[in-house]
Amino acid sequence: MMPNFGEDNAFDPAVACEEPLLEPHMTNLSHELPRKPRINSADRACLLVFCIVGLSVCFAGPTLLYRDPSQASFFTHTVSTTSATTYTSMPLHLTWHAWEEPWNTSRPAMTSVNISSFPPFPIYQYVFYSTILDSSLKQTLLGFSDQPSEMLVFLLDAGNLVPMADHEGGSAYLTSAAAAPTLILVNPLRGHRIRSVLIDDVPPMNWTCTPGLVGEQLQIFNPPTMHLVTWALANATHGHVPFTWFRASFDGPPRAQRVLRLRGHGLTRGHIYFNGVSLGRYCATAARLEYTVTTQAENVIVLVEELTGSIATIDVTLSQPAEARAVAETETSIY
Repeated sequence: MMPNFGEDNAFDPAVACEEPLLEPHMTNLSHELPRKPRINSADRACLLVFCIVGLSVCFAGPTLLYRDPSQASFFTHTVSTTSATTYTSMPLHLTWHAWEEPWNTSRPAMTSVNISSFPPFPIYQYVFYSTILDSSLKQTLLGFSDQPSEMLVFLLDAGNLVPMADHEGGSAYLTSAAAAPTLILVNPLRGHRIRSVLIDDVPPMNWTCTPGLVGEQLQIFNPPTMHLVTWALANATHGHVPFTWFRASFDGPPRAQRVLRLRGHGLTRGHIYFNGVSLGRYCATAARLEYTVTTQAENVIVLVEELTGSIATIDVTLSQPAEARAVAETETSIY
């Protein structure tokens, strides 16, 4: 039924605007036309909020849906010491196991005349570049420019990986008694690569690039694949070989916003994982390492020491906000 626009339904200008709903050429009708309702400030505010929410979903939705699964749980960060939140801490009495990277096994590698020809390998934390040095030189000057300060320098001397001194100032002297020592440069920054190296002011030729540690390729930092290598109970001798892996586990109730603290008295520099998720690299210059993590029923801490560190005197604590302590005490203790 068509609406009645007679005298009883004449439009009131107090509740409608002057803009007609119909086009101008249709306004020659004999009766009054319906008008657009007025929009007050509250209506405008609601409309603005709905528009902002809709745009946020359009932009953020695909990012959340298609982000890298390996980074989906990467919610860790360094804890601020100036936070007003009070934390209660208890020590973790851990049993550590160790596994040393093998250097006498063949791995997938690439070869090139120039070191700058190799592409970056962002899926691995460590990338190795090696070349054979001239054995007739008693001392070799290694020089490089625009390289990351974290770059590691080793000599593979008689099957042993020997770390060299710090390469401050863009150069370092190398000495070796081996017949044909192998120079190994390690880039520990994910996604970066080494582009320029000089040996006695001459660019060396014939490089081999090996992406990833064996432990990285096997993902032994991930609980489901830890069994792919043979772990030994860690003792005082472990850690004397560069790139030694350490792991320890503990049980506890799942809980968010826990603070994992490590006082690494014997650590030098390396990488840390928690429940298969990378927490980043650490350096011995830090008094202690702090990370916000989410604990599960079974938890695993994995360290890979890049130089010659030791976990013999490492202290690990797990903290939680004080207001959550009362709830936690009613559950099974993990300590």
